[in-house]
Amino acid sequence: MGNRKKVPLLNKVAYGVGTGGGCVFNQIAAAFLLNYYTDTALIGAGAIATMFLVCRIFDGITDLLMGAIVDKTSTKWGKARPWLIASAPLTLIGIVLLMNVPIAIWR
Repeated sequence: MGNRKKVPLLNKVAYGVGTGGGCVFNQIAAAFLLNYYTDTALIGAGAIATMFLVCRIFDGITDLLMGAIVDKTSTKWGKARPWLIASAPLTLIGIVLLMNVPIAIWR
């Protein structure tokens, strides 16, 4: 236990910046969806809050499952990199679909 190395401050800041960027987008997306669902789709705020809660719980469960999958992955690129490379285009498609609201034809 005495041979533990300290993590350099630069590494801590780099991980924090990456995580911070993801959190900022998540909050923007949640605020946008809340406005869209209540004002445009006319869904009740209680139903939206329940949906957000269920999604957070589902996210927590899938995070544990994906962690187990990553732990069992062994490639020449490492454990997580193949999954990150595969998920990047899917994330981009999801963000584009999320932020492109169709224009209402009727008024």
